[in-house]
Order: sequence, then C-alpha cells, then structure tokens
Amino acid sequence: MNIITFNIINCKKRTEILSIIATHGVYIDWGDEKGEHHDSHSNNIEHIYALPGTYTVHIYGDITKINFSRVSELVEISQWGNVNLHSGVQSFSRCTNLTTISAHDQ
Repeated sequence: MNIITFNIINCKKRTEILSIIATHGVYIDWGDEKGEHHDSHSNNIEHIYALPGTYTVHIYGDITKINFSRVSELVEISQWGNVNLHSGVQSFSRCTNLTTISAHDQ
C-alpha cells in the first residue's frame, strides 16, 4: 500500500495521477470518504475534492509503476509500498510542493 498526502487549496482543481500500472488493478481511497477501483493500466486518474484541505490518500494493489509528475498538490509520501518507480526525476518532475518523504519502507 502507498500512502501519500495531498494539500488541496483550490477544490475545483482536479488532482491527477498520470499513470499507475499494477498487476491486478488498484483501489484508491482519496481520503474524503470516496474511493474507486482502476484497471491494471490506468492513465490520467482524476479526482476533484469538494472542500480544500489536507487529504491522506491510500493506494492499494501490487503497483509496478506509478508516476506523480503532474500532481503539484502532493506534499508528503509516508509509505512507498511495493512499487517500482519510473526513472527518478520524471516521476516527480512537477511536484513542487513535495516537502516530506517520511516513508521508512523501501
């Protein structure tokens, strides 16, 4: 399981995770009492929060690749889970608010 935190300032703006590739699909708990299943190869996953605030998002599944490169709302990664990231910088290239990686797993 991956645990990430989004700080949503503009609730009309969508939060987008560009790409998740998993063995059997994933379930995303968006931290606002909403969740959804996605196929094993999902691109342009979007979610719009009703209210501004800080949301802890849980992503469940056997993730083989994940790309956050267009998620400026990402502020923290508190658990990596079992994931094989795309090459370094590209996975987080526009995550300008990512200030904390408190994950202790590898």
